[in-house]
Amino acid sequence: MNIKYCPIEGGNFGDTLNTMVWDRLFPDLTLHKEDMLVYGIGTLLDGRHDQSRKKIVLGSGIGEAHAAMPDPNWDFRWVRGPLSAQEFGLPSELALGDPAVLWPALQAGHGGTPDGPIGLIPHYRTWDSFDWVQVANDASMVVINPRQAPDDVVAQLQSCSRVMAESLHGAICADAMAIPWAPCILAHRFNEFKWRDWLATVNRDFSPMVADRPLVRSINKPRLWPIGWPAW
Repeated sequence: MNIKYCPIEGGNFGDTLNTMVWDRLFPDLTLHKEDMLVYGIGTLLDGRHDQSRKKIVLGSGIGEAHAAMPDPNWDFRWVRGPLSAQEFGLPSELALGDPAVLWPALQAGHGGTPDGPIGLIPHYRTWDSFDWVQVANDASMVVINPRQAPDDVVAQLQSCSRVMAESLHGAICADAMAIPWAPCILAHRFNEFKWRDWLATVNRDFSPMVADRPLVRSINKPRLWPIGWPAW
């Protein structure tokens, strides 16, 4: 029996949580010899599945592809939200929320730090595209690197009074710790479907702050010049 998740090169704490949550809750899970997959934290129900293999779903969700492929070997215990449930034709009672909230570390430090700074946690891909430490400093905020280990991310979240999150699991963890938070779209690689899927389980509308321009590492020299100007 194996845990199915998406390991990210360079790290992404939300996906890395799979290596911590399930061993803590089910310490004998990997000892089972039956050939099956356990689908855990993440947007994993994308249609790329072995239909002949037994698959147990513990809170996974669908992404924008909507490529769910039902087969007789699925065993759904719960999914991330009602949109994922609808795609698989599951009853709404199985749309229980994201399994990251089962991480015991989220049960400590409820409410964050009232006089702490505002935290900003970008999506892990957005993190690679800009100098977020400088951006946060200029805005009198603190930036939280989503590529850190989960314990480090949570410790930094707990030090904040409020959080702006482009990282879905940044928002999920803040919500689990009762830290006020709001979604933001910084680099236009936002998966709106999975956010709406999860937000429906915590009765929140989808109303993100949207950056008015995409953020990139650099601009090619020809694009620096307005049309008609000489490029010396």
